[in-house]
Amino acid sequence: MNRSKLVSEGAVYTAVYIAILLLSFIPVINAIAIFLMPLPFIVFTSRHGWKPALLMTLASFLIAFIFTNLAAIPFTLLAALGGIVIGNAIHNKRSAYETWAQGTAAIAVALVLILLIIQSVFDINFSALINEQTGNAVQQFEKVIEQFDMGEEMTDQLALVKEQMGLVMNLLPLAIVMSSLIHAFISQWLSYKVINRIEQKEFHFPPFRKLTFPTAILWVYLITMLITLTQPDPEGAFFIVVQNIMLLASILILIQGVSFIFYFLYIKKLSPAFSIIGVVLLLFFAPIVFPLVRILGIIDIGFKMRERMSNNNQK
Repeated sequence: MNRSKLVSEGAVYTAVYIAILLLSFIPVINAIAIFLMPLPFIVFTSRHGWKPALLMTLASFLIAFIFTNLAAIPFTLLAALGGIVIGNAIHNKRSAYETWAQGTAAIAVALVLILLIIQSVFDINFSALINEQTGNAVQQFEKVIEQFDMGEEMTDQLALVKEQMGLVMNLLPLAIVMSSLIHAFISQWLSYKVINRIEQKEFHFPPFRKLTFPTAILWVYLITMLITLTQPDPEGAFFIVVQNIMLLASILILIQGVSFIFYFLYIKKLSPAFSIIGVVLLLFFAPIVFPLVRILGIIDIGFKMRERMSNNNQK
């Protein structure tokens, strides 16, 4: 493609981004628009690579700043960084799950940068703000207990609530990663739909039953669990890091367990209705079912259960 056509196409996708950005300020639409913002960057980068996309990013920053002032910085940073990384992975023909992983990392970095920018520009201490909000919630709970004289049982519950509230700030890194996972997945899935429609491609995520994580995830989970059993200083930075890593690995192993259940149902050629029932059970009986599913994930990763089942099925 010659330079003039490249510039024209970049201008079109920049205009699309600006339109989505402006829509994001409408209360009802903003929840959807946040996932649509990376799409122009993803589609453009998937066609031309990351270098031309940098010029599109610069133009988007300038034009968005004219329309929205400082509000353009966090939105455009998130959309551009996540979109360019996902689009470049598609451009380089990476697998869907590898693209998802790269997009997740990019969005997580963007979120951290946004928090740092907001904290430095507006002098907002997020740690103090979160502690203040959680403290107010605990105080309201205490007033309700005192007002209705709910007894020692609720006092014990209050102590548990205070302990959990104290973990909120410590789990901020995990929250950033999980929100990045969801954001990257939805944006990538939507971009696949757009690219397939525009360019007649066949991009898609493989069936969920094929999703597997490397054995390293299991080792990370076990090692961090052993470290937490030594009960290091719960206020220390090392404990917070280990806690977040362990919880993230635990969530990934849980996902592996759910994927294994879908694989098992597929291998046994059972009705798709069983998959729906399984999802309902997971949602409604999470405290009971999640530990069991996590054990399935550990067994699947550690003992390569899918390979064993596949080999047995071929005999």
